[in-house]
Amino acid sequence: MTEALRQVEQALAGIDELRAGLPSGNEMRATFLASWSEAQTFQLDLLMQLHAQQPQADYATRAFDAAEYTRARLLLELMLEARAELRQNLDPQLIVRARELQLQIARNPVARDLMQLMAEYNFVKGQIRQSNPGFAALTQVPPLRLTEVQKELLDDRTLLLEYVPGPQHSWLFAVTSTSLHTFELPPRRTIEKLVRRYYQLMTDFGQPPVFKAITEKQAWQHRLLREQQTVAAALSQMLLAPAQALLPSKRLLIVPSTTLSYVPFAALPGVGSQLAVAGKKTIPNRQPTTDTRHPLIVNHEIIILPSASTLGVLRRASSGRAGAPKTLAIFADPVFGLYDERVRPAGATPNLATLARREMTTSDAASDATSGNDAEAVPLPRLPASRQEAEAIAALVPDSHRKLALDFAACRAAVLDEELSQYRYVHFATHGLLDNEHPELSALVFSLVDRQGVAQDGLLRTMEVFNLKLNAELVVLSGCRTALGKEIKGEGLMGLTRGFMYAGARRVLASLWQVHDTATAELMKRFYQGMLGEQKLSPAAALRAAQIGMWRDTRWHAPYYWAAFTLQGDW
Repeated sequence: MTEALRQVEQALAGIDELRAGLPSGNEMRATFLASWSEAQTFQLDLLMQLHAQQPQADYATRAFDAAEYTRARLLLELMLEARAELRQNLDPQLIVRARELQLQIARNPVARDLMQLMAEYNFVKGQIRQSNPGFAALTQVPPLRLTEVQKELLDDRTLLLEYVPGPQHSWLFAVTSTSLHTFELPPRRTIEKLVRRYYQLMTDFGQPPVFKAITEKQAWQHRLLREQQTVAAALSQMLLAPAQALLPSKRLLIVPSTTLSYVPFAALPGVGSQLAVAGKKTIPNRQPTTDTRHPLIVNHEIIILPSASTLGVLRRASSGRAGAPKTLAIFADPVFGLYDERVRPAGATPNLATLARREMTTSDAASDATSGNDAEAVPLPRLPASRQEAEAIAALVPDSHRKLALDFAACRAAVLDEELSQYRYVHFATHGLLDNEHPELSALVFSLVDRQGVAQDGLLRTMEVFNLKLNAELVVLSGCRTALGKEIKGEGLMGLTRGFMYAGARRVLASLWQVHDTATAELMKRFYQGMLGEQKLSPAAALRAAQIGMWRDTRWHAPYYWAAFTLQGDW
């Protein structure tokens, strides 16, 4: 077994050298890594088998280091690249070509041409990276090892839970500042089935069928909530109960697998503390002790991380930079189409039917240009509660320290302005469009027309987010499914959240499903009141307080209304 481990580790080292030399962009490198995920899983299984045979050896530590190395490499390189200012002193011709391709991608509705343009764009990005002498050094920077994670990231009130799925076995690494505990979990397929059912139940709650009477709707909601509770309890027992003795009074840093990224951990029922844990010994599963009365958020701050090493990069970056001089920039209630009453075309008022046809044509083009996302539900509805949300939040900050961009001012050009780097908190209350096929094309939607009804590009795509230079303590994506992206084996979800981390955000608050407009506005008011009001809570503590308050409110008690938003990054 030790010989098999030596050979697979030797093979993986060679694979890593090949990956570092790839001339393409990050998606090519991610795809290459994904193709070798079976070898990485085999390595982890070997290490854990050896740990079971020799628990006093360092195999569990090596298994954690291997798991962290696998899932951290790509994002770690990207974040270090951004903070090392590798975008300076680059070949101007390559930069111009990359920008030209971005424009062509944004304007091209034909899927066949889009694929070709995306391939060329990734190739040019790779050339830019490889032509910079500083990039080679970044590919050699390893993720943090266990001892570094414990020393640099964790305190005695914080517990790291890192999940690694596998075809026969999945694993949970529970790390405190002084110890490592490993737990065997069910196979990936078993976990995925339960996760997908829970996620479907959550999204179904927000899309009820048509009922003849309110009593029918109430009965339907009651049945749905009961099934949600049953599935949530099963997930809690599967994912949290093995480590329940470590949970009390802890802040939870959760590194999920790709599928577990869809789980609103805040809504899972809490678990008891009846297991005894000894050192690094693997502890078997026990009988359910799930507390269905209280969701996990009642007793824990919860932070989601792509990898533990990500937190290390975020902290090192923030410790070396001056804080932004202004407090809050808000973009909300954009104008999505000609059907909006705020549009005032010059001259005579056109026939409304003509406007609708023109708008559908414009929207369809936007949908095709982002093939694979959910833009085909256009025309996009206005979000009136986002305006109330924005105005309530803005009232917490003096005029001189805030930017409030509403209506036509909530446009893409304003977001791309370098002025945005002057703000500590950046809040986007708008629709998000998810592109599962090409995560670079996932987008936030800003005003799609100007005051006269002239169409304009209002999509801020992930590829453009990567080019922002922010100095933000927090970016809030108060829209639908903004936390999601393309699933890359071993790397997690690639999408808007990672784009904003790359651009300089220390934390990102984003959503897992299509959120309720009014409930989201209420949650955000409570969240910002906690951060900017008298209590001056940290973002993690403020989110916890806001979600607990919503859960205790009879109007918003159902997890669908408050559990979609997850905090990623530092606390």
